[in-house]
Amino acid sequence: MSGSACFPGGAIDKNDESKKWINHFNKYGISENQLQQNFKNKGNRPPIFKNNFNAIDREISLRINAIRETFEEVGVLLCRKKSELDFSKSNGFGNFHENFDRIKWQEVVHNDASRFLELCETLDVVPDVWNLSEWSDWLTPASFSARRFETAFFIVMLNTFPNVHGEPHEVKNIYWDTPERYFDMHKSEKLWIPPPQFYELKKLSNFHSIDDIINLVKKRSNEGLTLFLPVNYACKDGMVAVMPGDDMYPDNPNDQTSTITVEKTMEEFRKTSKNLHRSEYGTFYDTTFHMNIEPLDGYVFPKHKRPKL
Repeated sequence: MSGSACFPGGAIDKNDESKKWINHFNKYGISENQLQQNFKNKGNRPPIFKNNFNAIDREISLRINAIRETFEEVGVLLCRKKSELDFSKSNGFGNFHENFDRIKWQEVVHNDASRFLELCETLDVVPDVWNLSEWSDWLTPASFSARRFETAFFIVMLNTFPNVHGEPHEVKNIYWDTPERYFDMHKSEKLWIPPPQFYELKKLSNFHSIDDIINLVKKRSNEGLTLFLPVNYACKDGMVAVMPGDDMYPDNPNDQTSTITVEKTMEEFRKTSKNLHRSEYGTFYDTTFHMNIEPLDGYVFPKHKRPKL
């Protein structure tokens, strides 16, 4: 999404799914079975988590993908040395390493994703897949005729600030700030936050400390994820994106290949439903949320005012 404010990330590469990663973890006394046990999940698994034939488990490869892309784009390498693999002492915070020629390796990995494994071998580290907690999963609405993407969002907590370095070909600016500051910049039109990122930042604005987030991700670690595939309605005064649990959410959202026109205002349209889970867009920079159902998957909803029914 060129020109918008996004989280670090990118498309999964075949090298993220290579069996060579299992061999690398084995060198540190970590078997494939041990890795899989860390990510056993009994809840909903969206399509992106479905395993590919002859590839390592998607629960592992998606995390390797997220770690690689984070390093490529902002120069933060989330990893662990062998001495840091005692998980009985885990406090929920991720580890990162930056005492190496990051700018050189950032360019190398950006140009060739297969070299990320070589970087880990050179530094004698493994990607810190253990402290990437799944956070949400979004799929571009079917009404978008352009390319669609399913994106798994992960969250990692750090107890010290890393030194960041933006990859010059992909990243124009880097902002490391509170959700509230992002909303201020969005409202003043200094930057634009796409709907999924806006939704997720609003979720984070519920928390007053990182420890509260750690407690939540631990508590809901086996809840699974509901695929968020918004369905768009065009009202007289703006656009409404309804999501799972809303009365106006269709049984087959992937079949809704066009925006639905409603001859009502957003408020009038809202009053036709008892159960609400939706975003309303008055303008490009004006977003409000309306939710009155129970939060999905053991999470919290974006911080919002509960509507009166």
